[in-house]
Amino acid sequence: VVLVSFEDDGIRVIQAAAQNPTLAHLKWFGTDGVALSTKLTDQVGAQLVALGGLPCTIFQPAGNPQQSRFVEAFLKKMNEYPHSYAMNAYDAAWLIALAVMTTGQYNGETIAKALPTIAQHYYGVTGNTALDQNGDRSAGDYAIWTVVQTPNGYNWTQIAVYNSITDQVTRV
Repeated sequence: VVLVSFEDDGIRVIQAAAQNPTLAHLKWFGTDGVALSTKLTDQVGAQLVALGGLPCTIFQPAGNPQQSRFVEAFLKKMNEYPHSYAMNAYDAAWLIALAVMTTGQYNGETIAKALPTIAQHYYGVTGNTALDQNGDRSAGDYAIWTVVQTPNGYNWTQIAVYNSITDQVTRV
């Protein structure tokens, strides 16, 4: 079963599934909407482990020098490590700014037309930002996390990485 939800709804679904004789025996998978949620591990950690740990994928850009500088500056200013989606947002803001500077126009249609070319030539803190024919990022690696029981309670543990270039999943 694939659970597509955010925390609060996900908690209610997991609680109900754990009580259902059919659903309680199926393996459950999650999405980035619940990945790494301490609210889930705190409230339904035992149920998640019983349902297979709820393996979830979350975008994980490969490291590069620009990312290292970004992380250092972010840590200095915010006192916390930036989420991968914060890095994505940073690159997205730059892509839009570069499209505006390149075209000389602040217009959604013009920006949308310029973005594929700009993205093709921009290497940001998340790496290559080239887009595919649908306007989606053409490549991206993902970490796979699951909930496990530890001596300190229920915690997320990274179990694998998906590499989009090789189309391979590697256990960690």
